[in-house]
Amino acid sequence: MRRKNEGFSLIEFVIVMAIMAILTGLVALGMGVFDQAKVKDVSESINSAFSELKTENMSKTGPIYMHMFIFEGNYYVEMGPVSTCSMTGDYGTNIGEVTDSKIALDGNEMQDGDVWTFNISKKDGSFNSISSTPLDTASPTISVSTPDDSLTYDVVLVRDTGRHYIDK
Repeated sequence: MRRKNEGFSLIEFVIVMAIMAILTGLVALGMGVFDQAKVKDVSESINSAFSELKTENMSKTGPIYMHMFIFEGNYYVEMGPVSTCSMTGDYGTNIGEVTDSKIALDGNEMQDGDVWTFNISKKDGSFNSISSTPLDTASPTISVSTPDDSLTYDVVLVRDTGRHYIDK
C-alpha cells in the first residue's frame, strides 16, 4: 500500500519563500526607480519649457512670460504674453504631481498658491527676472527632488546668457 504525502516538504517551503523574497525585493527596487524617473521627467519638462520660452520670446513681437504654479495637486507651466498667471490647469501644461516630487527655487520650496514668472530679454536672450524680481544670483537654480530628498535634479539658469541645463 502506498502512503499518501500531504503538505509541503521543508525544502519546497524554503524555495517558495526565497522566490517570494526575491520578487518583493525587485518590486521595492522598481518602485524607487519609478519615483526617480518621475523626478527626472519633471526636471526635463522644466528645462524644455525654458527652451520653448526662449524660442517663443525671440519669434514673437511682444514679450512672452513663463509661469510655474501648483493647481489641484499638480505642477503646471503656462506660457503667454501677459505677466500675470491664470493659475488654472486649463491654460497650462501639467508637468508632474506634487506627491511625486518637490520643486524649489534657490532653496525656497514652491507652495500651493505660489506663481513663479520668468522673463527673457529679447535683446540678448538673458534672463531678466523671476516673479517681477530682478535676478540677484548669476545662476538661479530650480531643484526638483523626490519627496524624501533621496534624488535631486537641478535646472540651472545662467542669468547673463539665458543658457539653462540639468545638473544631477
